[in-house]
Amino acid sequence: FDCDQCYLEVIYDTNIYSLDELSFGVRSVNYLFGGRAFSYLFDIVREKYGLCYNIGSMYLGASGLIVVSATINYEDLDKVLDAIDEALEKLKNDVIDLNEVKTHFISNIKQRTDSFSSKVDDYFLDNFFIIGNESYKDMEKIDNLSIEQINEALSHMKRSFVYAFGGKKND
Repeated sequence: FDCDQCYLEVIYDTNIYSLDELSFGVRSVNYLFGGRAFSYLFDIVREKYGLCYNIGSMYLGASGLIVVSATINYEDLDKVLDAIDEALEKLKNDVIDLNEVKTHFISNIKQRTDSFSSKVDDYFLDNFFIIGNESYKDMEKIDNLSIEQINEALSHMKRSFVYAFGGKKND
């Protein structure tokens, strides 16, 4: 099978989990780094260098990981990894618009709580499970989110694994 397309996963360990004090710090990092349409990853890896077909990231709160996913040409793997590093460094050094980040999270919570199915979910959480609906706690965490928390979360990011699949003859 001969295909130039390669699926890339780059895993960053943060050791920050969804219930930790810095959870919204790391969620903010993910949102800015690769969790939105015009993220640092998109701007640098795709727009500046043209090294990928698509790229983004997701935060896995239960494991404390941020996973960068991209579709690339295998021959560009080292250039892509360098560009991802550049995007992370740019994020670390840029001035972050804290209001934009907070607005993103608040609108997500409001969107979720406005749906009928969420109201049903919340009813079951509040009445049948030990842990009830805690979106009000999330709102407090968002209100208290600071640039310092985001920077601290950034300082926890350590690349732990790179997985590239495909893009070579006979994969």
